[in-house]
Amino acid sequence: MRRIILSFLTIGVSILVGVTVPVMAAEKIVDLNTCWQPEHETFIPWYANQKGWDKEEGFKLKLHYFDSGMAQLEALPAKQCVMALT
Repeated sequence: MRRIILSFLTIGVSILVGVTVPVMAAEKIVDLNTCWQPEHETFIPWYANQKGWDKEEGFKLKLHYFDSGMAQLEALPAKQCVMALT
């Protein structure tokens, strides 16, 4: 049991280091186009964008607002955004 926990912990730490080190090493800020609906879930990324927390992590969060989910689905193949969240 102890060996299993230790192996899961080792895998978790290696994944965490593998994800954070490239972001810290990145010198260029990457634009991340996302589309949202103007709802209460949008507050968290909007606030992070306003405080500059996204730039600290190595990307610039661009929030594009849509009135419906269908408009968001149409924006994805048109490459207006790379991530659609509702």
